[in-house]
Amino acid sequence: MAPIRWLLVHELHDSGARWLAAQWCQRLGPHAAELLLLPAPALALCSRWQVRVQSGGTHSRLQVTLGDGATARHHDIDSAQLLGVLHRSCGPWVAAAAADHDYVVQERHALLLTWLHGLGARCLNAPRADALDGPAWSAAQWRWEAQRCGMPVAPWPDPAGTPPPLLRMLVAGQRSFAVNGPALDGAWHQAARRLAATAGCGLLGLYLAPWGAGTWRFAQASVQADPRAGGSAAADALADAMAMPPARQPVEVAA
Repeated sequence: MAPIRWLLVHELHDSGARWLAAQWCQRLGPHAAELLLLPAPALALCSRWQVRVQSGGTHSRLQVTLGDGATARHHDIDSAQLLGVLHRSCGPWVAAAAADHDYVVQERHALLLTWLHGLGARCLNAPRADALDGPAWSAAQWRWEAQRCGMPVAPWPDPAGTPPPLLRMLVAGQRSFAVNGPALDGAWHQAARRLAATAGCGLLGLYLAPWGAGTWRFAQASVQADPRAGGSAAADALADAMAMPPARQPVEVAA
């Protein structure tokens, strides 16, 4: 069985993650089996964990089962073989009716945090103590950080009658993309990349509010932005950040 080198952990109804995985599989071609699309509940329901914190770093091994019966597939995820992880799950999955629910949530959160933190830069959105998929900042803090990065920022709280903000920019890896509308100038792109770097995010969506004729102000950001907004170029930029090999070029046949 091929080793797992790239891992995409997602919430059950995250169709953007499934689209992204399909884009990456097409790019990987014969190496597509080395990418695993992993629903977050499987980490709790169908996994066996080994995590060792050593002087040279954290080593982990997960044995995951997806499906059941004759269709069950078993995967061995060794942190020493992982090249990149995008964790799009908001937190540890625990059944609402589980005994000692709050305690179990805290224990699983600590386990996942240790695992993701031990992956270091291989985890595309750096985990935080209060959020596994990146910073869980309030809208006010996001606006403060955006202002420090050079963006015009909408007042907080939102003035009455302000139109809802729209996803207008997507930072993917080292690149940024204007989406859902006209292009934004280079200052916006530089500031967006600075904000993503400040937040430790390889994938970040920026929501802007219209402010006068043809102008925008920053309103909010999300680590759970839909990557489909950036199209295949954003998927490729994320693949580069995940250390995936470049797409295979077609072989030119002489006439």
